[in-house]
Parts: sequence; C-alpha cells; structure tokens
Amino acid sequence: MAQLCERWHALPEAGGLLDQPAGLIEKMSIAMNYYNVHKAMKESGDWAEWMVENPQGAELIRLAKELRDNQNG
Repeated sequence: MAQLCERWHALPEAGGLLDQPAGLIEKMSIAMNYYNVHKAMKESGDWAEWMVENPQGAELIRLAKELRDNQNG
C-alpha cells in the first residue's frame, strides 16, 4: 500500500493525513524505510561491505530479522 501511495501521490483513505486510520502512516513509513534499505543492500552486490558502510541500515535489517524469527517461534 505504501508503494502505491508513493507512486500515485495519494493517501489510502479519503481526507487528509490526519483522516487516515490510527498508525497507518507510521506503519507505511516503516515498511518503506525497510524496503529502501533492503533494496539498497541487495543492489550493492557486496552485502558485508554494505553493512559495514551503512550501520544504521544493517541494524534495521537485523531488527526486522529478529522480529520475524521471534514471530515464527
């Protein structure tokens, strides 16, 4: 949904930013941040080097993996 909103320069629900369901904009922002970081890492060709050069991005990837692993038991 976040990618569609970005692509079409529109919000998912009618109305302005504050008319969106509680938490939706924050969730979409987090999803887009992760997508952009993961895409940059994949495009780098050398993931280990990318992680050294981008410690905040590497931390985001690590946290997402940790959340996924904890969710899957």
